[in-house]
Amino acid sequence: EVVPAPDLGRHYRAVRRIARGGMGAVWEAQDLRRGGTCAVKVLITGGASESFVQRFAREVVLAEKLGGHPGILAARDSGVT
Repeated sequence: EVVPAPDLGRHYRAVRRIARGGMGAVWEAQDLRRGGTCAVKVLITGGASESFVQRFAREVVLAEKLGGHPGILAARDSGVT
């Protein structure tokens, strides 16, 4: 399935979708500020309920807290484009 790359704002450029799930999709991206490759999780939009958005925000906070674990990718950024 060919999926158009999302607009990730001015700091990231989507390369390819690497996973998708109930809340959104994870994209391999280029980090234009720090250089290198990163993963960006994009929330599914289009009528997302407030509880859906809050759940996504909680996921970001948890990822930031668990970032020191060697088996978990550290969260470096979050925001809205």
